[in-house]
Amino acid sequence: MNLVGKILTALIALCSLVFMSFALAVYATHTNWRDEVMNPETGLQAQLKKEQDAKKELQNQKDRLEAELAAEKKAARDAKASLETEKKILSEENANARKALSEVQERERKAVAAMQATQSTTTSAIAERDELRKNLLEARKQRDDEFKKVVELTDTLHQTANELKSLQDKHRVLAQDLRKYKDLLAMQGLTGDIDALLQKVPPAVDGTVLTNSGTGLIEISLGADAGLHKGHRLEAYRLGADGARYLGRFEVVETAPDRAVCRIVPEFQKGIIQKGDHVAAKL
Repeated sequence: MNLVGKILTALIALCSLVFMSFALAVYATHTNWRDEVMNPETGLQAQLKKEQDAKKELQNQKDRLEAELAAEKKAARDAKASLETEKKILSEENANARKALSEVQERERKAVAAMQATQSTTTSAIAERDELRKNLLEARKQRDDEFKKVVELTDTLHQTANELKSLQDKHRVLAQDLRKYKDLLAMQGLTGDIDALLQKVPPAVDGTVLTNSGTGLIEISLGADAGLHKGHRLEAYRLGADGARYLGRFEVVETAPDRAVCRIVPEFQKGIIQKGDHVAAKL
């Protein structure tokens, strides 16, 4: 036997083994289809009936679910229609609300503008009130000052009126005295310029000696303000423990408002006139 024959023999043997294995496998997996179909518990007919019952149940469930779905769809449509109606109503309400909001905003804007104008007016009014209050206080102060001035002027007027009345009384008394003096001078034979005669009579004064130059001239503490003028004659005296001592007479030769220079009259000198001695119109 050659090599080919050996190979063919081996292949035949191998194929035999394979076909045998296939036969064993087919036999092992062989099914009795009648039993499989007709078995009342596990057969295909029983399974088919179960599946048909299940299908009928599922169909019933499907019909029920479809009815429910239809009812749900109808309810959804009704709800949708209701929602559409409500949406329309809400849209209208929203539009009305927007319109009302716009009106409210407009009124608010106008109110804010009015408030700002009122605040500005109030600020101006407050400033004007403060200015008026300030002016009122100043006017009151000015009125009070004017009232004080009026009171002072009234007091001054009354005082002046009283002084005028007093001066008028004095003038009347002086006129009477002047008439008496003129009558007395006429009785003494002294006629002529009465004013010139009276000019030589010094006023009633009382002062002191300020200095004595030692040359016959002295300075006294009385002057033109006291009524002295050139030509008036005054008397000098000194006060001591034993009384007043007469020192002499002197004549005014020059006057100033508050002092005067006088010349001592030698024929009337009774002592040395010193600083601090008293001066009078008459003793």
